[in-house]
Amino acid sequence: MKKILITLAGCWLSIQSVAQDKKPSRFEYYFNGAVGIYNPTNGPKESDYAGNTFSFQFQVNYKDHFFTRLFVDSYDIGYKNELTTQGIVLAFNDRVQAINLGGDFGYTWLIGRVSPYAYAGVGLALVNLPQVTTAVGNRVQIDKPSIQTFAFRTGAGLDFEITKNFIVYLEGQFLSIPDTSPLQRQALNGISLQAGIKTPL
Repeated sequence: MKKILITLAGCWLSIQSVAQDKKPSRFEYYFNGAVGIYNPTNGPKESDYAGNTFSFQFQVNYKDHFFTRLFVDSYDIGYKNELTTQGIVLAFNDRVQAINLGGDFGYTWLIGRVSPYAYAGVGLALVNLPQVTTAVGNRVQIDKPSIQTFAFRTGAGLDFEITKNFIVYLEGQFLSIPDTSPLQRQALNGISLQAGIKTPL
């Protein structure tokens, strides 16, 4: 009986030691993907049309509350313009492509399965704004020169934990591309509403 008690006590101490040595990880890693609607709020009147947005992110959470994300976002914005030459009206219906690469920093509040969060970030925007011009002899020319400039964004959202491996989120975002020159002389700003999923890696 004494040997059995000694053996059980040894097992219990061993389990206690393993439990104390196993600390929860401070870092958690996620892959995020979302689709949404983009609506310009300020910019060239030709680009004042709603479009789509696609978002892909690699997210790192620290101690459940702080997080950082590397993102690659694509914005597909409507573009419309008209040009009159020799009494003929030429109407253009195109899309403005903007790709934003950068990083976010944010904070999450844990409330059961629902986790609201807020963030701010900065990135490099690659923008193709169409230009319609007339040359000698009323020759019409359409160009899509590309510019590289800084972009700033901020937003807030909600995570809904369906399971540990499947999280659904809704997010609202404000994006500002303050310098679009030499293509345009005003900022290109807009808001987007996105829905997506997160999965841990």
